[in-house]
Amino acid sequence: MASIEKEIRSLERKIDAGSAAPEVYLRLAELYDASGKPHRAHAVLKRQLEKNVKPALAHFGIGMLHEKYGDEQAALYSYRQAADIDSTLRPALAAIRRINRVRIKRKIIAKIVGFGQWIVGNAGFLTIFVLTPLMILLVSLLAVDTAAGNSSPGLTLVIQRIAIFLVSFIGFFVVLKYYK
Repeated sequence: MASIEKEIRSLERKIDAGSAAPEVYLRLAELYDASGKPHRAHAVLKRQLEKNVKPALAHFGIGMLHEKYGDEQAALYSYRQAADIDSTLRPALAAIRRINRVRIKRKIIAKIVGFGQWIVGNAGFLTIFVLTPLMILLVSLLAVDTAAGNSSPGLTLVIQRIAIFLVSFIGFFVVLKYYK
């Protein structure tokens, strides 16, 4: 821990002297964050923005801090600012894609969960209008056509059973639409 404090003081002196490269700001912010002082890390990156020393990197660093501490919206905003300033800053572009992918996955999961809750809430309708016709279809397709002496149903019988199932299935959605 003493070596971290020593490096922090050294980097602070470089910044105060005005001879700091952009990487110095980022390293200092990283050290502050690692030592449990994210507010100081944020302040260092804000200083970098004020001095206009590679502002794209400063925005990217701020975005990383926001993302690490759970503020996804602020992180995305900072990453976009970085990408707007420097469209070749690949880590910022990758971070934007990553956050957008996570958001899309969350939306899909929410839709699936919502559909699952809907199914549970409408279990009676599902049983009557979907599962029952489906079971009838499956049983009739697997049944032995005793009249013809075949162990597999004929094509006509299969088509009839599928038609019955589809009509029942469509009927389920019609009834559900007028039920709500």
